[in-house]
Formats: sequence, C-alpha cells, structure tokens
Amino acid sequence: MKKLFFSYFAPIIYPFRIHDYYLHQIPLPEPEYAYPDKLSIFEAISVSWVFELIKMVLQILLIQLTLVGLTSYQEEGVSYLQGLSFISAMPSHYLFLILMGLKALLFPLTSFIGYELWSVILRGFAQLLEHQGNRHELATRILVSAQSSHVFSAIPIFGDFVQKAMSYFLMYAGIRKYLGASALLSLIILLFPLILLFSILSVFSLGAMILFF
Repeated sequence: MKKLFFSYFAPIIYPFRIHDYYLHQIPLPEPEYAYPDKLSIFEAISVSWVFELIKMVLQILLIQLTLVGLTSYQEEGVSYLQGLSFISAMPSHYLFLILMGLKALLFPLTSFIGYELWSVILRGFAQLLEHQGNRHELATRILVSAQSSHVFSAIPIFGDFVQKAMSYFLMYAGIRKYLGASALLSLIILLFPLILLFSILSVFSLGAMILFF
C-alpha cells in the first residue's frame, strides 16, 4: 500500500524524471522508492477517488459551517444546532448535497470516460508524429501521471483550480518526454479538445446562418 501511494505521488515529485524511468529505467533519486510501480489507469483512478471523497466531505463541512454562521449572524440568539436544523430543512440544500454526492460517486466513471477520450487524442498525435513505440502505453503513462493531480482536490476553495492546472502540467511533461514535442506543439495538443469544440460550433453556426439567411 505504501509503495502504491508513492507510485501515485511520484509524478508530482518528479514530473519529468518519472517518464525517464518509464522509458529508460533510470531510477528516481529517492533511494527507498527509486523504482515505483507502473500503475494501471484503474489503480490511479481508485486512489484519486479517495481524494475526491475527502474533497466532498470537506466541502460539505465548509458549506455547512458557512451557512450556519450566516444564519446565526442574521438571527440573533440562534444557536449552532438551531441554525443547522434550519438549513437542513431547505429543499435546495438537500438537492445541492445530493448533486455533490453524485459527482463524487460517479467520479470513477467520468474519469474513465475522460481517459478514453484523451487516449484517442494522444494516440492520434503519436501516429501523426510517427512515434514508433506502443502508443496505447504512451497514452496510459501520460494520463496515469496526470491522475496524481487529484491529491490537490482536497484543498479547500482553490483545490479544483490547482488540480486542473497540475493535471495539464503533468500531461505537458509527459507529452514532451514521450513524443519529443516542442513546447508550442505540446500546448496545441493540450488545447486540441477546445480547438475541436470551437471548430464544431463554428461549423454549426455557419450552417445555421446559411440555412436561415
């Protein structure tokens, strides 16, 4: 279990060296864990799920405390338990908690769908760049490394932003190492889903303009 967590955290500690280890078996500087395991995408998502559940619990506690504090401030003489009972009776409060719970519970499914979509993109660019190695393994190593960014999800308030930024940075490091892509091309690959979405919306908008005008 200890080695599993180090293998999960290794890309954060060594974002570029971890890929040298995967590619060329160059050991990491950490003597005790110089040879981390190659985690599968299912193992990586499972560990990420732990941090997402921690994030859900912390968010619920933070929201509860904030709302109770506001209720107590607005209504003098309202105790903590009275404020909590008042907030819990609000239908919107229950709906919000249910949505947060569903998001956390469905995290493995949504993460795996994201993995499959990004895997197609990375393998496509690997083919365009005539990468000679195992393209599926290439995509898996890059995306498994990016999963370790979910450790930052548990940080209150700014956790989601830090997690997203770190996820893209770890993917950037993997693309540079595996595909030998330039910094500019690596950024273009990372932005490809947005570029594709913008292109599709532009085509639909142009089609609508032609159809109606």
